[in-house]
Amino acid sequence: MNRCFSAAALLYVLAAVGCAPALVQPKAESDAKTVAPAAPADSQDVKTGDDVESEAAKDAAVDAEDGAKMDIVAAVDNASPAPWGAGDFVVYRFTGSFHKSAVTLTERVVARQGDTFTLDVTYDDGKTKESIRAHMKGDSPAKAEVLRVARLVKGAEQPAAATAYEDMLARVALVADQNEARLSSETVKVQVTGHGSVACEKTTFRVKVGNETATMRTLESAAFAWGDLGAEITTAAGKLIYKAEIVDAGHDAPKTPAVASADDEY
Repeated sequence: MNRCFSAAALLYVLAAVGCAPALVQPKAESDAKTVAPAAPADSQDVKTGDDVESEAAKDAAVDAEDGAKMDIVAAVDNASPAPWGAGDFVVYRFTGSFHKSAVTLTERVVARQGDTFTLDVTYDDGKTKESIRAHMKGDSPAKAEVLRVARLVKGAEQPAAATAYEDMLARVALVADQNEARLSSETVKVQVTGHGSVACEKTTFRVKVGNETATMRTLESAAFAWGDLGAEITTAAGKLIYKAEIVDAGHDAPKTPAVASADDEY
């Protein structure tokens, strides 16, 4: 299961656990294109030496900019999740009119053995605080299959439905009622606490949330073990409906065995 969080806006909007509706692409332009007649040769402007030099300078600047962008694109395309393991954690904060109050979701790897790992997830809205433990298998926390889930009560595991993990993510997710168009996509670098500068893909969509037309922006990176770096949905009038952002990330010494128990029944 691709966690594709966003559950929200972590989105796709994330992808709220992979449940976002398929994007509707803008209408393709008509295949029959009207070609403007060429201007008479004698009506064309004659370029001076200064014009040529100026254009050459502009071209050089554009080439340099394109080169820098290509470097970032290459970083994104060739990226693989950085080493991760027991003790790694991330804290997402969700704000906007979608939530009555700010909500945080903390995810922490408490044990790992090969592609099998244990993830503790805590939901906190200031009034309610709940934790679950998900036993998972996959290449990273962002791309994994849930094998078994338990609720954590005073540190002890209690039986829970297999869907408890996805249910918790869904509580912080906002799924657009309609994705109308993908407006743009660009490669950027984002500063992430504990990770420095991370190359990621910033994508902008036009969406519908209820009767509101809104703009959604997402940040995702294959170089970041948790996948999503953030997302935001705002109305045309500038009202913030939804925002997901990383407020903390890093590594702590694990409080439980760093190796997933071989006795766990998967």
